[in-house]
Amino acid sequence: MMTTPPKPTGGDEICPLCKKPKSEHTNKEMLDCSRKLRELETKDEHD
Repeated sequence: MMTTPPKPTGGDEICPLCKKPKSEHTNKEMLDCSRKLRELETKDEHD
């Protein structure tokens, strides 16, 4: 039986925009993706 090690929180979160694990983002990618995500979220609220 395989036991999976506990995941570090936020360690393997997949970015919904670029489908890469957030842990593999460069600083610039993190900024770009979080900025786009915020724009998408605010757009949804105004619909």
